[in-house]
Amino acid sequence: YVILIPQFLAFIPVPPPILLSSNCTKSANQLNCSCEMEGKPTPVTHWFLNGQPVSPSSQMVTNELLNGSHLRSIITVNEPQYRDLSTLLCFSSNSLGSASKQFFVSFLESSRENQGLTFSLFNWLNL
Repeated sequence: YVILIPQFLAFIPVPPPILLSSNCTKSANQLNCSCEMEGKPTPVTHWFLNGQPVSPSSQMVTNELLNGSHLRSIITVNEPQYRDLSTLLCFSSNSLGSASKQFFVSFLESSRENQGLTFSLFNWLNL
């Protein structure tokens, strides 16, 4: 005979810290930033470009639920928009708390020989 013992999965509420794996990368004509967080209940993410909110339904933002508590939110900014961009802020919250991570983005004119832009990105603030 087999005796089955029910196993209980603990639901431990956790505020949504933003993980160190959050980062930005630049391709030829796009800036892609990802913000990863964990939390129970599952966090909600909001992005801000230069202090202005980006609609969660915008085509610029995609969200992936990687498991029950790990969320990845990615924002894609195309070149005409990011030339004027200086800050990106990822804000994550659930009923237990919130966290934010700010990315500082700067574009410096390069020498005439390169005919391009030099890109600098700093993880400015992680609250």
